[in-house]
Amino acid sequence: MAIFLCSARRKLRLMALFCAFFPAGVMAAEPRDEAGVIGEVVFVAGGASLERQGHKQELAKGAQVREGDRLSTAANGHLHLRMTDHGFIAVRPGSSLELRQYRYDPEAPGQNRILLHLQNGTARTISGKAGESNREHYRFTTPVAAIGLRGTDYIVQTEAEFTRVSVLKGGITLNPLGPGCQADLQSTCATPYRRELLAGSPQAYLEIRIKGDTPQIQLHENGKAAPSLQPVPGEPQARAEKEVLHALQTKPSEIPPPSSPSSPSSPSSTLPPSSAMPPAVPEPRRIVWGRWQQVATPTPTLASQLGPEREITYSNELFGLLRPVERLVLPQGSLAMRYDAGEAWLKTAQGALIPVPLGQGALTLDFDRRQFQTRLLAATPGADLSLAAQGKITFQGNLISDPAHSSMRVTGIVASQAEEAGYLFDAHPAAGALYGATRWKR
Repeated sequence: MAIFLCSARRKLRLMALFCAFFPAGVMAAEPRDEAGVIGEVVFVAGGASLERQGHKQELAKGAQVREGDRLSTAANGHLHLRMTDHGFIAVRPGSSLELRQYRYDPEAPGQNRILLHLQNGTARTISGKAGESNREHYRFTTPVAAIGLRGTDYIVQTEAEFTRVSVLKGGITLNPLGPGCQADLQSTCATPYRRELLAGSPQAYLEIRIKGDTPQIQLHENGKAAPSLQPVPGEPQARAEKEVLHALQTKPSEIPPPSSPSSPSSPSSTLPPSSAMPPAVPEPRRIVWGRWQQVATPTPTLASQLGPEREITYSNELFGLLRPVERLVLPQGSLAMRYDAGEAWLKTAQGALIPVPLGQGALTLDFDRRQFQTRLLAATPGADLSLAAQGKITFQGNLISDPAHSSMRVTGIVASQAEEAGYLFDAHPAAGALYGATRWKR
């Protein structure tokens, strides 16, 4: 009781004594209580601030961040965070990023939860152990889209009308917000509008606009304000940069041209001559594919195939698939499509690309049930690989395979009235990674 009844003069003496033991700089600093800390500021340049529970403060190197914090940068501001799971976040100038959830438990990976929200501006994220160990509960959202994790390093740019995503390593999925996909961790975001982009497509980015319902692949050279792949000062280089360049920048002279299965130089194969890949026919094609600029195959580049009458739909590490810009009308009933052309390459662990002949192709489109089935035989070195897939046909004419019932991943398209169809595929046999593209006709 004596303490509470002491005079004002004695209180002042006690405060002076307290300050003698605890300098003002230490008192102003935030207590270094590790509970609830999810990351630390490792770099600040220009104006950068943190808002927590309604209170705003300027940020300096060494500051700690917690769940619920909102980070903002001025027009000249750069902010870098190192997270507790060894993830990295860069908030670029003129941006606002909210750390809605960030929970990492190395002993219980199933409990890891990450939910980031970019209200405006640009942010780069290199996911850490929490996202890599529990990708189903990792989400990066914007006012118009939700981004799922398929890899580790990507850049998001968002404004009121659009969201754009570039990938430096791994891959992402992009889904518009709406029924079946909300800005939380409860919805699956596996709607028919979902698109995927891999780091093997460095010349492109995914874009979704507020008035559109399907993300579209765009070329960087055509985007005046595309998310920058080049690190700004202070940001780390993409960790996969050297291995990607080594794998994809092989000189064309080092890669043999595709040969017929009947050729003595081709891989051992039991494919009959009648099922060999048909030669190219100089007639108009509605569905085509092209290779990325840095991929050394004899295929025409994707940029050379692009035009006002075609748009990019899907891509994998080697190819992009283009469809005609047209009013889509899907037929009724079931159709058996005829294999028209195809191309496949086996990428070895050393990064070499080996041409793989395709044959015995079959594709059935059931528009009444909105389902498809397909199969291929790939003559990989030393053995023939039997591939099959089945999945759904969306109302936009997209083909999306069901991984639970497929030995290859298929993403494809159908032209109006199903006059043509085409799809990209990938599989992962013991010899390496197989990437291919096919076209089909009625």
